[in-house]
Amino acid sequence: MGIRLAALLAVLALFVQGCFPWGEPERLKRYTNIQDALTEKEAVQFISLSGGAPFPSGLDQFPGLVKLQLRYCNLGDVPAGLSACAGLQWLDMGEARVTSLPLEISSLKTLRTLYLDGNSLSSFPVGLCELTELKYVNLDRNQLAAIPPEVGRMGGLQWLRLNANRLAGVPGELGQVVGLKRLYLSQNAITALPDGLAGLKELTDLSLSDNKLSSLPDWICGMEALERLSLERNGISRMPEDLARMKSLVWLRLDGNPLPPEEQQRIKDALPDCRVVF
Repeated sequence: MGIRLAALLAVLALFVQGCFPWGEPERLKRYTNIQDALTEKEAVQFISLSGGAPFPSGLDQFPGLVKLQLRYCNLGDVPAGLSACAGLQWLDMGEARVTSLPLEISSLKTLRTLYLDGNSLSSFPVGLCELTELKYVNLDRNQLAAIPPEVGRMGGLQWLRLNANRLAGVPGELGQVVGLKRLYLSQNAITALPDGLAGLKELTDLSLSDNKLSSLPDWICGMEALERLSLERNGISRMPEDLARMKSLVWLRLDGNPLPPEEQQRIKDALPDCRVVF
């Protein structure tokens, strides 16, 4: 029984960290070099390149391309040629040494899933803010110091990952993305949450571990859809008063915070059906 419980807790911890992305699109025939793809141009839907390759040219020759994987390539400043992939739905440029994206990325109107984790982006690609069909964006492990207010225009976004960047805060306009369900902001330097985030009524997962928070705003108790809240290793000594309103909360991480014993007991009493970790 103890082994089963440990396994269950391990799985729940992975969910808190956001390690289970939504299912990928249907399996497509994968082309691993452009030359092979050119022999069947009209049929190509999925191109997957790697091994330090630069950004490929000639993508405009594949009118049916919906999935492009360039992970582990050597992309640097991604060229405007990316806009040739007008029907793209899934794009992976993770760990590909990306330093910037062109504004022309805003022309990828059908894009739904985007991986840019593990790169060297120092500014949020503003062109992404025009992509209203985007549902999943992964910008973990970059060098982002700020998020522009235009992020509020990303109306289709449901999952945003910004772990391990250099953020001191996030704009209140992010709260205009009312369909957002998962927001990951761990390992940054965030000191406070703007009141605008109170608009995220559908949020189920919020990760703020390893930041510089000393308190949480009272409005967080009104996020009644929230199921998992990760706050470990901050400077929080007291939680908001009205925690009992958070009836959907099933997982709360508070380890590594200076919470006195009486406050820990108050939290447990307010959330009797929630797994709380101190």
